[in-house]
Amino acid sequence: MARTKPRRSAGPRPQRTPARPARSRRLGTAVLLVAVAVVAAWIWSTRRPRTPEPAAVNPAAALDARAAFLEGGRLGTAGRHVESIPYFRRALTDMGGMWEGRINLAAALINAGLEVETRLGRVDPALRSSYERVQSVRDGIGEARSAMQVARDARARAYTAYQDAQPLQSWGFQWDALVAARAAQSFDPGWELPKRLALDLQRDLARGGTTP
Repeated sequence: MARTKPRRSAGPRPQRTPARPARSRRLGTAVLLVAVAVVAAWIWSTRRPRTPEPAAVNPAAALDARAAFLEGGRLGTAGRHVESIPYFRRALTDMGGMWEGRINLAAALINAGLEVETRLGRVDPALRSSYERVQSVRDGIGEARSAMQVARDARARAYTAYQDAQPLQSWGFQWDALVAARAAQSFDPGWELPKRLALDLQRDLARGGTTP
């Protein structure tokens, strides 16, 4: 009797991955080429020399010393001390040996450290960082010392010392302010402003000040 060969069970056959359509292959190649082009363009843009941006124009640079001095005075009188600084600096280039140039720049720098302005309903310092404010005051004190050296008469020396006393009083350095006010008195005994300031400071110190 002949043997019959066992038949294999008809199980599920593994499906072949359908061939990718030619259109899909072309689309994938196009996307790859676009990506490569974008990367190449980015590399080229980062490596090529960049055109330097033009420096900010200083409006004071176009003015002569007198016009710059007057504009700085106008801005300072309006309380815009930070804006007045470049004008006084411009004036100082031709007025370096004059007391007026030094003392006005000193006042602008010191007042800029105390200036405030309103931004979006908030009152903030005009100079945003504490470093800028401190540096502005320090530069102002240095300019005031230079002004004292070129002061032409007793009133100019007294005014310089008096201007030193005022911010010291505002910052709470009462004893230092009193020393500066008395120096102003000694330079010009007939001038009333430093005399009044010295009396005010003495009164404040008597009420709660501490001895040096």
